[in-house]
Amino acid sequence: MEVIASCISKSALWPSFKVFMLKHNMRLARLNISLEERSLVNSFASWLIYVDDGKISELAEEDPKNTSWVYIPPAYYLPPDEQDIINSKVLAMVPGESTIYTSQDEATPTGNDGAETEMLYPIEHLNTFKLPVSTST
Repeated sequence: MEVIASCISKSALWPSFKVFMLKHNMRLARLNISLEERSLVNSFASWLIYVDDGKISELAEEDPKNTSWVYIPPAYYLPPDEQDIINSKVLAMVPGESTIYTSQDEATPTGNDGAETEMLYPIEHLNTFKLPVSTST
């Protein structure tokens, strides 16, 4: 029940969203689209239909009967600069002040892999991450 209560439609933000039903892929209608981009957009559109139809799912590790997980192919990821723009716009719609939480700036090793963890995740690298933030009211 906790998972259901935490989904976006149960969020206090949900009334601020407007649901649009898309019927025609306008990106494919553009004249100046390259064949490579047209192929990617068409592939993404087909993938979305499969997701909506429940034909693409993965089992959750903690609950093998849960098939609601969906693997998103890396080709469909948003570039980081676009993620930042979307996050900023959504956060701007949230009432109240934002809070910035600081971190310890280190990867915590588990078991006996301390030196390996420090080598793989130096502080400089960790500080390059721009993680989405959320405010609570």
